[in-house]
Amino acid sequence: MDRHALEAPDRVALIYEKDEPNQHEEITFQQLHTMVLNYAWVLRNVAKLKKGDRVAFYMPCGPIAVAMALACARIGAIHSMVFAGFSSQALASRINDGKYEYFR
Repeated sequence: MDRHALEAPDRVALIYEKDEPNQHEEITFQQLHTMVLNYAWVLRNVAKLKKGDRVAFYMPCGPIAVAMALACARIGAIHSMVFAGFSSQALASRINDGKYEYFR
């Protein structure tokens, strides 16, 4: 992503198809790069995550989920995305199996 943000910052990196018909959002590499850097800063400085920490996120599927996954990869945190719609038992199972230090 970093290379693409430098070489072609205005090129579309993600096309997010929303729930409404014919509604979509285009995210450029520069926008995605900025999102990833911001989330990585929050994960490092607010959540105090570091390389090797395990974290799970419960959130809807979308551009923010992609940016959070890339932010975790950037800081070296092991991550699991649990998308909205999972049952409470499925969510609890994933959290317990992962022995996560931090869950949001």
